[in-house]
Amino acid sequence: MNNPLMLAVIIESMALVVMLVVLLYLARTLLKLKRDYRVLNDVVQANCNDIAGLCTAALTVDSRIATVDRQMVVADEHVNALAEKFAEAASSQQSDHPY
Repeated sequence: MNNPLMLAVIIESMALVVMLVVLLYLARTLLKLKRDYRVLNDVVQANCNDIAGLCTAALTVDSRIATVDRQMVVADEHVNALAEKFAEAASSQQSDHPY
């Protein structure tokens, strides 16, 4: 065989081996990236679910606070009415008994 031809075959073989090694490395890296993507996607989905739950809980708490606030306004009106009645009763009792 011809020496230059043999040298060309060896160089092409080495280039092929290098390309196969690079291909295997890229395939392995691709699989790792896919796995990392799945893990990150699961984490993001869990965070979205947590945020949705927190928003729902915040809305529930807000409605409860609004209800309690309305009840406090009604109770404050009742207390004020009772205080006025008590003040009227106390003033009417004082006029009857000056001592």
